[in-house]
Formats: sequence, structure tokens, C-alpha cells
Amino acid sequence: MIYTLLLALSCFSMNPVEAPESGINLQVSIEDIETIGGSLRVCLIANDPDKFLNDCDWGQVVAVHQSTVTVEFSGLKPGTYCISLFHDEDNNGQLNTEGLFGLPSEPYGFSNNPKTWFGPPSFEDCQFILDQDTQLEIRL
Repeated sequence: MIYTLLLALSCFSMNPVEAPESGINLQVSIEDIETIGGSLRVCLIANDPDKFLNDCDWGQVVAVHQSTVTVEFSGLKPGTYCISLFHDEDNNGQLNTEGLFGLPSEPYGFSNNPKTWFGPPSFEDCQFILDQDTQLEIRL
């Protein structure tokens, strides 16, 4: 199951898609970053559980210069969304692994901060309703 998590996080497509000018704004604070450097790869999915951990509606890559990094998405439509991200500490574009089972060696996180003991969480575990300007916190 950990292998599924690894594959899902390292393979999701980072397609930066321009959001419309007007709409709802989402501010995401990624906290508890232990290693300064590298980048955060953040993926936002709208209303589609089949895309979760496979594709991105909006993707951002943000440099890590401090222990908390804020990412903003603007012009979003009301709906159900989900966020997945990982800290690409060495900027190689993929989630690094180690050991016999290929456990992730770089931090990762999801909206709602679900536990990931035996593989990735479901879309339902990570989903949130966006109907007004919103601020979220994700812990690595």
C-alpha cells in the first residue's frame, strides 16, 4: 500500500491551469516543514475522485524558504476539492523513496491531514467543500 502512495504522489501531473479572474480564493498554509530548501509540489483537484493522485486541475511548484509556506489558488468555482502535495527536498521532480518497501523519504500531505498508515487516503478522506474564500492548513 505504501508503494501505491509513492506512485500516486510522484506521478500526478503538475498542469498549471489558469483559473478565471473572478471566483473563490483558497489560501493553503503548509506547516511543519523541517527542511528548508527544495520545493513544494501542490496539486488541487476539483469535483473528481478519479483524478485524485493521478492528475491535477491546478498545480503549483513553490520554493521552500521557511518552515511555513503559503500557496494561493484564485478564481475557483464552488464545489468539492482535494489537495495532495509533497516536499521535493532535492528538486528532482519526484517523491524519493528508500528501503525494501519503497517508503517515501520526503514529506507529503493532504487536505484534512488524514493518517496514511497503510497507503494513500481516499478522495473522501481529503475532500472539502469550497463555497466562500477559505484558508486551510496542511501539516507535513
